[in-house]
Amino acid sequence: ALDLTDCVLMYSQPRAYQVIDDETHPVEVAYHVNGDSYGFTVGNYDSSKELVIDPLLQATYFGGSGNDEVRDIGIAPNDSVYAVGSTNSVISSFSLTPDGTDAFVAWFSQSLGNLQAVSFIGGTAASGRIDEALTVAFRVISSDTFDVYVAGYTSSPDLAGIATGVSADDTYSDVLVETEGFVTRLSSDLVTLYRSTYYGGDTVATTGSPNDSISTIAISNDGVFITGRTSTNNIQMLTDQAPSFGAYICGNSDAFDARHRFDLTSLAAATYLGGTGDDEAMGLALDSTTAYIAGHTDSSDLEGVTAGSYQDALAGGKDAFVTAVDLSLTGTVNSTYIGGALEENVQAIANTGTEPTDTLLYIAGNSASDNFPLGAATATFATPNDSFIARINKDLA
Repeated sequence: ALDLTDCVLMYSQPRAYQVIDDETHPVEVAYHVNGDSYGFTVGNYDSSKELVIDPLLQATYFGGSGNDEVRDIGIAPNDSVYAVGSTNSVISSFSLTPDGTDAFVAWFSQSLGNLQAVSFIGGTAASGRIDEALTVAFRVISSDTFDVYVAGYTSSPDLAGIATGVSADDTYSDVLVETEGFVTRLSSDLVTLYRSTYYGGDTVATTGSPNDSISTIAISNDGVFITGRTSTNNIQMLTDQAPSFGAYICGNSDAFDARHRFDLTSLAAATYLGGTGDDEAMGLALDSTTAYIAGHTDSSDLEGVTAGSYQDALAGGKDAFVTAVDLSLTGTVNSTYIGGALEENVQAIANTGTEPTDTLLYIAGNSASDNFPLGAATATFATPNDSFIARINKDLA
């Protein structure tokens, strides 16, 4: 414990270890306080090997007496922390009361010691209505200014920030069981909600209810990119856009990729991604020329898979996939499957840099396949499923 002027700051017990010959060896460790800074005192260890000191420095609860869930966190340009999700709790410290279940964005200090601000994003409560934020991203405006973008799904026909005739998509098809994707732009202090837009359609491709959801948002100099899942065959696209791909391709759902302008008043580009089965995009990574979309599919004819793809055929009931398309979203699609004999689900994708010379992508998820492609790695599968992390070249070959 560290005594401060008005409180006592409690830190968890630190943990230190070394991994030698694939075995973990604990090392004695304790905090060492010196004035207004601290470090660590360690016991005997092998100085020729890496020493890992891995303390949990800070943790915090967020929420109230209802149900609260964080779905994504982002580290802002000023190193503060933004968390997004859904809640039906009253946040009394900020005088916030949800209408049913609302999306939220919460701003924490870097240390997590201070909750700086909270904003709810939602509409008028009604039976079955829900708003949920799934992803957050940032756009730098100047050296000390940035905007916060939040995206997810909503069933509110009067979502905060929607402006008739101004938002890129200002129309919600008022079907109780429908969800539409949404994107909201806020100031970094969460005081100003600049604009929201819906993203979705209202005509189902096969059977069931029209449901659209944005899983990931990413921002580059070209605009605000979103990806996710849709079960509608009329999501918003550009009438003058003539991609070589992108028409709705059967199945109960397709993945999509879209790009909005920064003020969310117009759509710059959009396309469907998938095949004749069910496809869902869960992650998005950008470099200076290309958007990389990762998800899972049971389509045997996934758009962009060729004989030169790393895996050119569906291996099981559902495989992971990665698709690459230029930032205009109108060029040639390049895709690959990644999977084994049973099912894979993807949750995230990351790249090693924003330039084309940064050549690697990483995807992560879970697999029920005991023959998941491991490359040169060796690992033992444990039933019924395992998590996986996979590395692949950006050319997807």
